[in-house]
Amino acid sequence: MENLKDRLKTLNQFSDAKFNEFIDRLSEAERNAIGSLERWSARDNLAHSTAWLKHFVNNITAVRAGQEPEAVSHDYDATNAQIFAAHQFESWEQAVAKLNETFASLDRQLDGLSEADLLRTDFFPWSNGRALWISLAGNSTLHPVLHLVYYLAQAGRPAEGLAVYESAQPYLESLSEEHVWRGELAYDLACVFAQAGDPQQALALLSAAFDGSPGLKSWASQDSDLASLWDNEIFQTLVGPDPQ
Repeated sequence: MENLKDRLKTLNQFSDAKFNEFIDRLSEAERNAIGSLERWSARDNLAHSTAWLKHFVNNITAVRAGQEPEAVSHDYDATNAQIFAAHQFESWEQAVAKLNETFASLDRQLDGLSEADLLRTDFFPWSNGRALWISLAGNSTLHPVLHLVYYLAQAGRPAEGLAVYESAQPYLESLSEEHVWRGELAYDLACVFAQAGDPQQALALLSAAFDGSPGLKSWASQDSDLASLWDNEIFQTLVGPDPQ
């Protein structure tokens, strides 16, 4: 069986290819669309995913060079608004070039990491017991792919978005059979179904997610990806009256 680094490299290659496949299928109108903070365009989604991934890659680079990594504010809405404003009027060509360049940078940094590095739970000061490989998979695949899913749902093509996520599942599941990791994957798939307008599937997946990773309960109550479920009685029972 491939070692963890090889599986992560395969995952990165999948993500890069999936983005380029998405890009190739967009119409000229979709590529040139100007989005808003409330409704992101295809370019906005690419720029957003690239910005977060680049920040992650820069932090790996800093740690490997013996420097302090840069923490991100927990006010994600404010950070995302800043990213949106900084990149809103970039050209389509700039957005695509930066995305491909960032994936290439991630691959180079991954080449320099050992298996022990990937398993470290203190790689960043804020790791809180979370192995580096989990953060890497989240930044390289889970987060970017979810943005493709959300864009497609917004564009009226939720089934296409679901298919994108399902194509990523075998690569993600190959990384670990740990209960906590499978819980995180179930959570992200629940977000996909919530965005696709299927609350029943989303709630069933959240139940499995919380079983594997109970710490996700508090985040679910503020995660806008699940906003359509917040008033649902089953959701409220799953997260409990006071998830904090």
